[in-house]
Amino acid sequence: MPLPKWLLRVMNPVMRWLAKKKWGPAEIAVLAFTGVKSGRSYEIPVGILHLDEGVGVLTRGKWRHNFRGGHPVTVTAGGRTRETVGTLVTDPAEVADELHRGIRRHGYQRAGRRMGLKVNVDHEPSLDELTDAVRRTSIAIVYLGGGALPNR
Repeated sequence: MPLPKWLLRVMNPVMRWLAKKKWGPAEIAVLAFTGVKSGRSYEIPVGILHLDEGVGVLTRGKWRHNFRGGHPVTVTAGGRTRETVGTLVTDPAEVADELHRGIRRHGYQRAGRRMGLKVNVDHEPSLDELTDAVRRTSIAIVYLGGGALPNR
């Protein structure tokens, strides 16, 4: 369930500020990019998802469509900045597979804190259950390339 807009208006500036601080949480980053169609500049605070092939962002936000086919992005985390290319993945099977591996790695009880997920069942979700959930919620991953997070 998305956060209320009023809460995002309060939290987003705080998250942007934290990501730019050297001592800021490693799980918070800011993605800075230019909109493909609008040409508008965006700075989106995000939670980082550590994946087998690097890092990414789990999102349902409309901004994700800018990364279809790959798009330049500046990632700021822990006070450091790095240029990379973000790539949108919307295929439910691929997104679910990535989430399934992450849940198995961290345990479904800790998946919420470690991956930004809310697991609403009392067991480790199967790949089929995750695929169905991804399909219903339209969750996608924006891959930020291997090693895209700035090193501390």
